[in-house]
Amino acid sequence: MATITRMREGMKPVMWAVAVAFVASLFFVGATTLRKIVRGETAGATIVEIDGKKIGQNEFEPIFYREMKLRYQRFQRDSERPLTEAAERDLRLATANAVLNQIVMKELVLREARRMGLRVSDEEIRILLENNPNFQSGGEFDRRKYETFVAEQQGMTPGEFESWLRDAVLMDRVFEMVSAAARVSDAEVKARFDEETEKVRVAYAFLPATPDAEAKPSDGELKAFYSAHLDDYRLPQRVRIRYAFVDLDKTREGIEISAAQVREYYERNKAVHFDAGEIRCRHILFEVKPGQPESAWEDARRKAAATAARIRAGEDFAKLAEELSDDPGSAARGGDLGFFGRGQLDPDFEEAAFALEEDELSGPVKSVFGYHVVKREADVPAFEEQADEIREMLGKQLAEDQAMATAMELTARAAGEADLAAEAGALGLKVVEPEPFAAGDPIGELGWQRHIAEEAFALDVGEVGSALPVTEPSMRGAAGGLRGFVVYQVTAKLEPGPAPFDKVKDRVAADWRRDKALEAVAGRAGELFRGAEERGDLEAAARAFGATYGETPAFTRTAPAGQLGGDYGVAAAAFDAPQGGVVGPLRTSAGFYVVEVLEKEAADAALYATRGDEYRARLLNQRRQLILAEWYRDLVARARIKNNLSAYLGAQEKGPPEREDGFEIPFSALGY
Repeated sequence: MATITRMREGMKPVMWAVAVAFVASLFFVGATTLRKIVRGETAGATIVEIDGKKIGQNEFEPIFYREMKLRYQRFQRDSERPLTEAAERDLRLATANAVLNQIVMKELVLREARRMGLRVSDEEIRILLENNPNFQSGGEFDRRKYETFVAEQQGMTPGEFESWLRDAVLMDRVFEMVSAAARVSDAEVKARFDEETEKVRVAYAFLPATPDAEAKPSDGELKAFYSAHLDDYRLPQRVRIRYAFVDLDKTREGIEISAAQVREYYERNKAVHFDAGEIRCRHILFEVKPGQPESAWEDARRKAAATAARIRAGEDFAKLAEELSDDPGSAARGGDLGFFGRGQLDPDFEEAAFALEEDELSGPVKSVFGYHVVKREADVPAFEEQADEIREMLGKQLAEDQAMATAMELTARAAGEADLAAEAGALGLKVVEPEPFAAGDPIGELGWQRHIAEEAFALDVGEVGSALPVTEPSMRGAAGGLRGFVVYQVTAKLEPGPAPFDKVKDRVAADWRRDKALEAVAGRAGELFRGAEERGDLEAAARAFGATYGETPAFTRTAPAGQLGGDYGVAAAAFDAPQGGVVGPLRTSAGFYVVEVLEKEAADAALYATRGDEYRARLLNQRRQLILAEWYRDLVARARIKNNLSAYLGAQEKGPPEREDGFEIPFSALGY
C-alpha cells in the first residue's frame, strides 16, 4: 500500500492538469466581494450551487480560514518582509479562488466516485497513516507526531485530516479509472525520443523577398486573392457584446478622504499593519577603525558613556548625533536608523537594541564599528509619515467599493427585459459596443480579459453577465492592477467562417504584396538550388546569385535554428534529406532557403536505453491528462453550476430577493 507521500506524488500529474485548468477558469473574486465573505457580512448566502446543492458561507469559511492560515504561515516562512496590505489582499484573493474551486471539483468528482461504487475502508486509511514516514519514530507509528504534523502542517484535527485523506484517495481512484485507457506504444515513445534528440547541422543560402510598399493592387486583384485564400481569413467563433465600464480612476476623482478618517484608520490599524516585528532606533557612533590599539576602544567607550550621561541630563539626542556621531548617513538625520528587523545589523548592536524598551537609552554598546549610544524609538511609524499613504489607500479602497456597488446596481437593474443602455445612462455611464471577439482576443478598449471572455461565451444571446473586474494585463497574461468593473450583455454569437473582405482588406493587401515579392524571387531561388547541385558548392552558388550564406549550429526538430528563421518546415526538410544532400528552394514568408546538410547526428541508442522509460512516462502522463481534461470538461458541461457571488452580494446591498445568475463554468485545460 502506498504511503500518503507516494499517493500525493502519484496524483500530482493527473490532478494537477484538472485542478490548474479548473482554477484558471472558474471565478474571479473582487476584493470587495472577498471582504464581505471573510468578514461574515453575508451569513447564510449561497456562494455556488451545483445541481441544486447549495454551498454557502458556513461550508466555505472553515476551509477558507484553514487555507488562509497555511498560506500565511508559508509566506512568513519564505519571505523576509512583512505582509503588506496589497500582498494580503492578493493572498486572500488567491485563497478564495482556490477554496471555491476545490469545493466544486470535490463535489463533482466524489459524486462520480459514488456512481462508480468506489469506497475507501477504515483499514486502508489506517495503513496509509501508519506507513507514512512523516508519522513514524524509530520505524513505528507515533500518534503524537501524527497529531502535531496534522495540526501544524495541515491546520486540521486528526478527524478532519482522515476525512480529507479518504476523499483524496477516492478522487485519485476516479482519476486512475478514467485515465486507465491511456496507452503509449513503443513506436510512439521512440518517435518522441528521436524528435527531441536527433540533430542536424546545415549550411544555407537565403534569398529574401522584400514586399514593395508602394505597390497598389486594385480591388479586383485583392478580391481575387482573397477568394483564392479564404482559409487564411477564417474567423473562429466570436461573441458580440455591449458593455458599460465603471472606471476606478474616475470614481476616485470624486472621493475626498478627511484628515479624521486618516487618523482613525491609523489609530485602529497601526498595531496590526505597521508593527511588523521591526524596531526603530537612533544611535550615536564613536568609531574605532580596524587596526587601532585597545586604547582607541577604551577612548570610544568613555565618549559613549559621557554622551549618554549628557542625554540623560536633558540634552537633545538628535542634536548630539548631528554633532558627534561618526556615522555620516544617520548623523544627518539625528541618528535615525529607521526600522530594522533581526539579522539586518551587527549582532551585538541588535541584541542591545532589541533589549531596550520604547524611549529607553542604552549605555555604551560595543559593535565591530566601535561604541554606540542607542535610543529606541516607538516601533510604529509616526502618523505624519504614514498619512499620505493611508489617504491614498483609503481612497482606492473606497473607490473600489463605490465602483463595484455601481456595477452591482447596474447588473440588477439590467436584468430581464431592461435596456442596458438606458439603465447605464441613468447611472451616468455610457454603453460601448466593441468589435466581436474570439476567446483569445482583446475586448475593445478593455483589452485582454480572459474571465470576461470565458463567461461571455457561456451565456446566451440577450443575457447580462456578472459584474466583473477589469484588470491591467501584465506579463504572461496574468491579471494586473484593477482598472474598474464592467457590466455587459451578449448581443450576438457569430459562428466560424471567412472574415468579411472589408474587415481584412489591409491584411489581404499585405499578403498580396508578400506573395508578389516571393513570386519575384522564386525563379532565382530555383536557379540558386540548381546551381548549388551542379557546382556541389552552396557557398559559391550563394555568391553567384546574391544570396546570404551561413552555417547553423546543430539543432533538433523541436528547436529549429534561428538562422533559418526558426521555421519548422525548413528544419523538417533538412532532417528528411541525407547527409551531404541539398534541398530547396524552401519557401517561407520572408523568402527562400536552399539548404545543404553538413552533419546528421542520430538519436543515441544507449541514451534511449537509459531514458526510454522517462519518455514513456512523460507521454503516458500527457495522454492521461488529455483524457482527464476531456472527461472533466464533459462533467462540468453536464452539471448545472450557478455562480451566485454577484447575486447574493446585490441582495445584501439592495434588499430584493436573491437572484441567481446561471453560469455554466467554462473549462480550459493545458492550453486547449
